[in-house]
This record gives sequence, C-alpha cells and structure tokens, in this order.
Amino acid sequence: MGKHGIAKAEATCFVTLDSFAKVLHYAEHPRHRTRVVVFKQLDVLKYLPD
Repeated sequence: MGKHGIAKAEATCFVTLDSFAKVLHYAEHPRHRTRVVVFKQLDVLKYLPD
C-alpha cells in the first residue's frame, strides 16, 4: 500500500463530500498529488493518482 494506499483512501473519503468546491480546492492544492477529472454529465468526480 504505502503512499498510494493512503492517497486512494483519502480520495474515497473526499468523494462523499457535498461540496465539489471543497473537493476541487483540496485536489488543486500543490501539496496534494491528486488530479481530479470532473464528469459534468454524470456529476461524478473521478480521482486519478499521478
């Protein structure tokens, strides 16, 4: 697991947030190496670790 396991767990937690703005702010923060792809038609956030 290691860092990838932790990042995956964090992403899973953040999927449950109501506010997409908070999720996007978290994902765009330079300290977090997580890219977010937003599928607007489905209103789904998909996390893709680097």
